[in-house]
Amino acid sequence: MGMSDPISVRDLVIESQRFSKPNPYEIFLGAYFNDEAPNRTIWYTGRSFLSLPDSKIAEITNVKNVCDYFMKLSICDARGDILAGPVWLEPNESTGEFNMHNADANWGAYGPESGTFTGKDLKLKIGISWKISD
Repeated sequence: MGMSDPISVRDLVIESQRFSKPNPYEIFLGAYFNDEAPNRTIWYTGRSFLSLPDSKIAEITNVKNVCDYFMKLSICDARGDILAGPVWLEPNESTGEFNMHNADANWGAYGPESGTFTGKDLKLKIGISWKISD
């Protein structure tokens, strides 16, 4: 591959940018409010966007609770049904419960009742460590 071949050089640049995702990948789980109780909830949801190109998968190697709140964490399907977990996590605690699952996932957690967040951001935070898998 020579420098005079612009397609090859471009492909190299694009390939190196494809996998520039943070590791661990941190996401927030936001409060999911029920219409019948709009200011109170204990259920939080979020999505980790770790889709990789070329049929590669971002496989979970560790998940850590990186917020100040105790939570019961699960991987869920698009309807919110639990696929893996739940596992209880103290603040700064890690788990291998979700290892080998696709890191491009929906998450759900039971956390503190939202009334305890008065004047604060209504979010929980997790860190997902991952590796590239075929």
